[in-house]
Amino acid sequence: MTTTSNETPNNQTWYLDTGCTNHMCGQKELFADLDDSFHTQVKFGDGKFVPVTGKGRILITLKNGDHRYIYDLFYVSNMKSNMLSIGQLTEKGYVMHIVENKFSIFDKKGNLILRTFFIKKPHVSSRYS
Repeated sequence: MTTTSNETPNNQTWYLDTGCTNHMCGQKELFADLDDSFHTQVKFGDGKFVPVTGKGRILITLKNGDHRYIYDLFYVSNMKSNMLSIGQLTEKGYVMHIVENKFSIFDKKGNLILRTFFIKKPHVSSRYS
């Protein structure tokens, strides 16, 4: 998972994740539409399976004030963080660019959707170096 902020997560915080196969959210109230009949499960990195109890779309507000939907988003009850799947975005035709510590996402028409910066990890010394 890629974390781009050291802010406290809230229901408007989204993490870009290179390891998850689907967008996921745990706040049912954020969904504009939710198909409660959709059921499956997802496997997390720790090997645990978690039930998915819906699939839908969420309306988000971009920094420029525009609104966009995030589609095909899994509802995972009580999930504490919202996750956007890099893989799912690329399947839908979005293009990612990483230059130095700047990460950008563009839609099929080349419009900038998101630009963020990676937080540089502090140097950690090792007794072996």
